Amino acid sequence: MPVSIHVADPKAFWMPYDSTNERWKELKDHKSWWFGDTNKYPPWKELLEALNRVIARHPKTTFVCVHLRTTLRSSIGWTTP
Repeated sequence: MPVSIHVADPKAFWMPYDSTNERWKELKDHKSWWFGDTNKYPPWKELLEALNRVIARHPKTTFVCVHLRTTLRSSIGWTTP
């Protein structure tokens, strides 16, 4: 049975909460979407590393990484065919 998992949002949601942020229009309207407070939230990269560890520990499980392509494309320029 496949498992759906959502692990991170666009990396911009961890960047500074100001007008220099590429997602500022969204963030200023939805402050709860901002995860840049390191006292409250883990860094974006740590979330993706944790996902990789979970997948590695369960090689027979099919994970459907919800929104991951969009997250990686917008954050690091990664695309799939």
